[in-house]
Amino acid sequence: NVILGLILVLTIHPGSPQVYVNSTAAVDRGSPSLLDGFLDMGRNLVTDNIFQSAFEQTVTEYYKPKGESTVTNHSLEANHTANTSEAMYKRRLAFRNGTNTLGIIFFCITFGSVLGSIGPQKTVVIQLFSVIYQVLLKMLMGAIWLTPVGVGSIICGKMVSMEDLSLTLTQLSWF
Repeated sequence: NVILGLILVLTIHPGSPQVYVNSTAAVDRGSPSLLDGFLDMGRNLVTDNIFQSAFEQTVTEYYKPKGESTVTNHSLEANHTANTSEAMYKRRLAFRNGTNTLGIIFFCITFGSVLGSIGPQKTVVIQLFSVIYQVLLKMLMGAIWLTPVGVGSIICGKMVSMEDLSLTLTQLSWF
């Protein structure tokens, strides 16, 4: 174990400042940071459009504007001159496919809390949701009752397309 540790320390050089300088030079400046992730979470928590939240979520993305390629930084320290160029990225909000579950849950909790504190006027909204629930339940029951007809149609369609029905039924009877 000690020999393996020594070999790894000599090859990796943990804590070496030169390794750190070389690794930070390769970092893409156009990738979102941790702060962008937290800000996106806050934007998704309080959504602009509850119906859009069912299909899309807000994300931060970086892009290079057209016409602006790089910015050059010239610095002079003692006897060392450094010329660095880095691309200028701009930030914009975009939408990504996927349900914004966080926003929908937050909206439902907030809506229910405010609805509970209204008083006697809330009965109209509660009755509306009760009627919507009953309509959806009847639609679901209709689909459940029609499922055997659909399955039977699929089985009949497969049976018609078989070349030798008696051979297939004989093989199924042994199963």
